[in-house]
Amino acid sequence: MNFLHYAIFMFVVCSVVLIAVSLITPAPDRKRLAGLTFATVDDKMEPSPSHTCAQARTRNTNRTGHQRRFSLVLLATVVGLWIYFR
Repeated sequence: MNFLHYAIFMFVVCSVVLIAVSLITPAPDRKRLAGLTFATVDDKMEPSPSHTCAQARTRNTNRTGHQRRFSLVLLATVVGLWIYFR
């Protein structure tokens, strides 16, 4: 098997496993993730009174949008390279 075919196969398998495990297991407590993910980098600092839940929610929504766009770019790059080099 060509290494590029194997790479795309493994990418799909790993993506399916990642999504399946995410959907099956409960989400961890946000306090346990403080500082470990991009969405919780600012959680280590004490929140100031000027921060509202709506502002934090908007900030996290923007980050999620960026993460989805970067994931789609990565997927398009992998598929494009696979098509180009096969």
